[in-house]
Amino acid sequence: MARLLAATTVLLGTMLAGSAWAQTVVFPQRGHPAPEGTTRVHVEAQLHGATADEIDAQRAMQETLRHALYDIASKECALLESVFKRNCVLASLTVSASPQYRVPGSNGPQNVTDTLRADFDLAPARAP
Repeated sequence: MARLLAATTVLLGTMLAGSAWAQTVVFPQRGHPAPEGTTRVHVEAQLHGATADEIDAQRAMQETLRHALYDIASKECALLESVFKRNCVLASLTVSASPQYRVPGSNGPQNVTDTLRADFDLAPARAP
């Protein structure tokens, strides 16, 4: 059964042209449990970017934000392994995009928010 670890919050500074936040929470998994002897870590990160009205500019910003989120996910196992001294495997990954449309008549840029949700399984390290 997955062990319960303290929740850790990580705040990321400004990333790309927008702001970012991330939160790492470790909890017993409901639904698809972690394999016996492992701990499941759930990570969420969100990036925000501003763009012009044109649809091509919005798509380009979404692609840039997705690329940054996939980069975060690709480095998370190395971070978890170095902190917990356990083997790490990516168990699930979801990335979603959400454009926030400007209020009609305002002059500000269109905003785009992309969100990462990932689960990592930490297993006891194998003896060398």
